[in-house]
Amino acid sequence: MQGLLRDFLLSFCPASIRQVRRPESTVRVLHAAIWTGLAQFLLATFISITRFKEHFYLRAQQFAPHVAGTHEAIQGGVALIIALEYLLYPLSILWIYLALEGFTRFVGGIIAAEVVPSLPVTLGYKIFQWETWSAIQKQPASALPDTVEFLSDGLRICSAQLKPAWDGSITIGVQGEWYSVEQC
Repeated sequence: MQGLLRDFLLSFCPASIRQVRRPESTVRVLHAAIWTGLAQFLLATFISITRFKEHFYLRAQQFAPHVAGTHEAIQGGVALIIALEYLLYPLSILWIYLALEGFTRFVGGIIAAEVVPSLPVTLGYKIFQWETWSAIQKQPASALPDTVEFLSDGLRICSAQLKPAWDGSITIGVQGEWYSVEQC
């Protein structure tokens, strides 16, 4: 039961989380993404349509005395403005987005057999990663100094602090010899 819940929750997460925290069954994660995507699409669409109808009826009643007896084009224009006005509310945009995301997750699972993660979960994870990385960078340097070891076939430098700019293209000069970074 716990594995089922975990796989269900992992269906909303990006692939980088699923690589670190392996699901019990990748097929179960895919099925969870398909069914939760469909449920998300149907629920968000239903809520969005219900809210749109309520908004439209309320605003149409407010404008009815002003457009009564006018030309059909004006009445149609007012109806279009009321419909577009619905899109100005942040909660309306959220429900429409969630419906589109649910549809994308459902179709991505059905057609491509891919688990499409949820954007709010992915953004939350990225923010958490960034805050963790910032906290690590703000910590004072380790009390251990960087060490340099001269080996028979080269040089080994062990860094006590993360060096994000170091990669395979970096070369380090020590005593007139140049060494390339092998592992970061």
